[in-house]
Amino acid sequence: MAQEDAVTVGNAPAPLPASKLPAPTRFPLLTVLSLALSTLLFSFVADSTGVELASISRSLNEPWQAGVVLGWKVIELGVAWYLNYDDIDTVSFTTLSHLPFCYLLWSFYSVSLRATTTLLLIDIVSTALPVTLLRPRALEHRQPRSPATTTTTTLPDAANPHLLHDRFLQALNVVLAAATYSAALVLAHRTFLPTTLILHFDALRSLDRAHATGMRSLLPFLLPVGFAAHAFLFLPSIAAARESAEIASINNGDNSSSNPDSDAAPITTTTLSTRPERRKQQTAEEKPRARPKAKAADEDENEDEDTRTTLLPFDPATASLADTLRWNLGLWRPEAGLRSPRIRVLAARTAAAAGFGGLSLAVRVWSAVEGADLAGASAWAGVWSGAGLVTAGWYAWVGDVV
Repeated sequence: MAQEDAVTVGNAPAPLPASKLPAPTRFPLLTVLSLALSTLLFSFVADSTGVELASISRSLNEPWQAGVVLGWKVIELGVAWYLNYDDIDTVSFTTLSHLPFCYLLWSFYSVSLRATTTLLLIDIVSTALPVTLLRPRALEHRQPRSPATTTTTTLPDAANPHLLHDRFLQALNVVLAAATYSAALVLAHRTFLPTTLILHFDALRSLDRAHATGMRSLLPFLLPVGFAAHAFLFLPSIAAARESAEIASINNGDNSSSNPDSDAAPITTTTLSTRPERRKQQTAEEKPRARPKAKAADEDENEDEDTRTTLLPFDPATASLADTLRWNLGLWRPEAGLRSPRIRVLAARTAAAAGFGGLSLAVRVWSAVEGADLAGASAWAGVWSGAGLVTAGWYAWVGDVV
């Protein structure tokens, strides 16, 4: 991604420099760096943690088994790279998909907290550090904390931009995510999970920690998951809504400047996204200015009809079940739904975290833990994926009503 991909407007910080390497060489280089760094770090800690981890690891005697493990690692790197995740996204994505594996080893295989923490840190560093070297950080992860430094006027269509700057609200969102994951684990521990683990994990060592699990004990342990969910799901979705509002404000400002009778004040906005897919969206939103007049009039009329339909007040006598549910959840707003940039980004990242992240967790448990079968690994991954879906639902609601 070249540096000129960034669009700077107003008084926002300048875009970070991007890698000058040719684009086709970056992912192969990322893969080599990640695998080499992982191997190097594991060699450093082999004496202190290697014995513990080796005692529960599945033996990879066949070449194809090692090939599957290596190939899946490359797939994980490819998904994060080609979805344009920066280093913070990669850290969060890795935490969401790898911490459940470490928790399984600590909770049910009596692996020490030191060994599991070392394993998680190596996974994070070996994945995120190469991304830091090859891709600049996204705007939502490097914005100034003070709203006064990012905008000089209110953007009427922005979805609660204060959520990007209010530290107290951000802390509450972190705790909300951690509490959701904790509640999901406690519920699983109290219902089907112990039986499932006994049936599908042959080398299981102990269920003592599972029986002693409660919200108070789990919540501090899962705070890193809360931070990861907040950074990966919540912040990008709020930033996408604000960018959409800024683009609309810029377009409205251009239209107002061309009209001598307009008394609209100029709007100073922050830097727009450096991500290629968002830059394409911004470019696409500027192109309709060159539309033929007849076609533009038809499209404007259709947009007016859609707007009038969207803005209709809620009527419980005629509302459908879906509309009633949206009303009760506080989502009855014009920007609610999949047409909202905030919801689209949140849905896409939830699919990556809960869908692919859950699949990655199941593959890793099945391929790395001695005695684990695919059904047990899938059940374990399903608990965490379900918690991720609930967390995303909470974040959709918070972004709409706070």
